[in-house]
Amino acid sequence: GDCQLMGIELQRPSSDDPQRQAEFCGQLANAARQRFPGLSYFTTTLRQAVSASHNNWGGMLFDCFTAQSAFAPLQDGHWSPYPIFNIVDRVGAGDAYAAGLLYGLTNPEFNLQRTVEFATAASCLAHSIVGDFNFCSREEIEELMAGNTSGRVVR
Repeated sequence: GDCQLMGIELQRPSSDDPQRQAEFCGQLANAARQRFPGLSYFTTTLRQAVSASHNNWGGMLFDCFTAQSAFAPLQDGHWSPYPIFNIVDRVGAGDAYAAGLLYGLTNPEFNLQRTVEFATAASCLAHSIVGDFNFCSREEIEELMAGNTSGRVVR
């Protein structure tokens, strides 16, 4: 299985269909919640590697207290990953995701959905930066969250 480190045996779906991936993440989160009763949150990024320079990118955050999950980004209420073309550097994308989660989870303005949206957008933008430090501002991250995917740098 994909989660041997956590001692969870689940098989990832062979399809890259976003909805099947979302269902798998829900199963994985519930399995982690049962295996680790003290767990507060479970999160994962969702990467579909189309090629070395083109990935589709999303994220999922599960609240273990309420058993609610949130996916990002959403389109018409369904998970629809960001297409990332011309990846500059994948290094630091996970760090940017974790930083976005920590920011959202400690920000009283953010709920579960907005937290995963912020983390996912931050990590998506990190793919456009050389190195492992995300130089994007909160405003730039929120622009992407609002649907500005023009690719133009607004600094």
